[in-house]
Amino acid sequence: RPEYLTNKERGESKWNYIIKKNLPVLKGKRVYDIGCNNGLFSILLKINDAKSVIGVDRSEKITQPTNEKLVKQNIVQQAYFIRNLYSLAGYRSLSRVQFIEKDINTLNFSKIDCDLLYATCILYHFGEKRFREIIKQASKNINEIFLQTNLGHSAGDLKKLVSIQFQKALLERYKYRVKVIAPSNYNYPVIYGKLT
Repeated sequence: RPEYLTNKERGESKWNYIIKKNLPVLKGKRVYDIGCNNGLFSILLKINDAKSVIGVDRSEKITQPTNEKLVKQNIVQQAYFIRNLYSLAGYRSLSRVQFIEKDINTLNFSKIDCDLLYATCILYHFGEKRFREIIKQASKNINEIFLQTNLGHSAGDLKKLVSIQFQKALLERYKYRVKVIAPSNYNYPVIYGKLT
């Protein structure tokens, strides 16, 4: 959508506004992008020096647990389409960006082999118990975690889970040193954790 070209809450504008400049050094790192959506951020992670990126999202057979009314669609196939467009535009090495159709709720994060877990606006959708379990599992073998939250969820169970305080405390509980970037009047702060 044309309005997304300058909307700091969407797409590449969001990437340029808050994500890119607050990422850790990506050079040589293997990144796992949870809830990769159309693959844009996976592609941009690779373009910005990640060694490889695996993006994971749902197919039409997988339902998001907090929004069963989402349109059934194959998100991963959309991501491959976007990757192919970037390749046609002359970006190289995008074969090192792969996408997997997987129910994120079933992943064992202690078995994921990556240097950086990247998850923007997704983990809180699995509920508090699963969110805690994901970070606990990740802390066994994933050195860095980059999260983005959506403070716009201001009701129900999500209100607690999207809070900076909750996510910061959760990462710190599992020995991540945490940095929070939260511009005023912006609903999409980022939270970066590195194992100490």
